[in-house]
Amino acid sequence: MAATGSRREAIAEAAVSVIAEAGIRGLTHRAVDEAAGLPAGSTSYYFRTRAALLEAVVAHLVAVDRAAFAEAEGAGAALFPAGTDGPVPGGPALSPAGPSGAVPGGPGTDSPGSPDQGGPGTGGPGTDLPPLGAAELDALAGAMAATIDAMLTRRRRYALARYACLLEAARVPALRSLLAAGVPFRAMAADLLRRAGAPQPEAQAADLVACLDGLLFDRLAGAGAQLSPAPGTAAGRDQLRATIRSLLAGMTGR
Repeated sequence: MAATGSRREAIAEAAVSVIAEAGIRGLTHRAVDEAAGLPAGSTSYYFRTRAALLEAVVAHLVAVDRAAFAEAEGAGAALFPAGTDGPVPGGPALSPAGPSGAVPGGPGTDSPGSPDQGGPGTGGPGTDLPPLGAAELDALAGAMAATIDAMLTRRRRYALARYACLLEAARVPALRSLLAAGVPFRAMAADLLRRAGAPQPEAQAADLVACLDGLLFDRLAGAGAQLSPAPGTAAGRDQLRATIRSLLAGMTGR
């Protein structure tokens, strides 16, 4: 059974590469066999139809998102630990997440109070964690820029496959689990904005995620791919960081 699960995962991973290189229309059983280095007919043995294969790809991307969320939570806790007044010197950048709408950040703890009223802690309405000031938002902007840059470089194929599958999911109900994969990241962003004093953290978190997704798409497939500094460079990350910091300043006043 373990071998079967491993083979299915290998096929799904190879299918991600096929979609990233050839698009949804290029996804065939034969193409995945070749990409995975498997004997002809292997992919169709595990996934009889193309629809089943595409559903496996989406499930794989959702699993990648969940792993990225767990990693981002841990990295966020190290970057903005409870009980500190600033980012940990030399702390890790928030982990690159996979799918669209992936926002890095730290875990927030909701208080029993109303989101519109101050909770028992000092981190703003509805949280027990300390507040985030300008220095923390500087660090957060840098971490988010690094995340987007990673999606443009070493995780590029995941980003391309995700966008292709998202467009397909808009037409195919069976694939719509991918649409909900970014929800935990929005909640994480809302916690961070709440701690930074944003007046409407939930609504602003949705806007922030949309803007970050737009930055990624623009540099992946839009005009930014031609006009912005090259991905993987300090100039590219600096431009992203400046843009994101402006967004955070506008939302928080810090």
